[in-house]
Amino acid sequence: MSINKAVLDLITKEFELLYLEAMKLQVILKDLPEAISHEQERLMRKQLVAMNDYLNVLQARMDELEYDIAAEEADEDNLEEEGLYELDMDGVPDYTTLECIMFYARDGMPIARAEWAGRKHVAIMPGYPNGIEANEVTCNLHEIPHNSVIYVQPYWVSMDTVRSITTWSPSAEDTLAEDWYIVE
Repeated sequence: MSINKAVLDLITKEFELLYLEAMKLQVILKDLPEAISHEQERLMRKQLVAMNDYLNVLQARMDELEYDIAAEEADEDNLEEEGLYELDMDGVPDYTTLECIMFYARDGMPIARAEWAGRKHVAIMPGYPNGIEANEVTCNLHEIPHNSVIYVQPYWVSMDTVRSITTWSPSAEDTLAEDWYIVE
């Protein structure tokens, strides 16, 4: 399955879930109880507008992906008909944008750019959003009481060929590049 198809599947699921929630909210707004304030009603209507706006964004992205997938399939069909598509593509990564591959990174899969030529990959560490006891070094460094609970949000890390790990943040070039792939 191409990355575009996988991303389309994920966006379609998100669209379907949000659509159901928007429909539920519409039903609630039709039969509002008398006890609800005008401010609560206004906020609910504002939420429904935001949900519909996001549904439109998702629909536009799904349309783009469907067009790209159809173009990919047409290209593959044309190459096969002309006898030009005889390469074994197993092991050859499908390249895409950071935006499209982000779903995989959030699921814990390492990703990389072709430009890095296998010298490093990046991944999102899940952090400890529910808290973890701080070690002695952290407590001393940040001057917090020992045995304190700290909350660590998810963060990017990079690992190179000698297994050296460091925090990572994408550059402007990385965010616009179209040579991202999933590290197998």
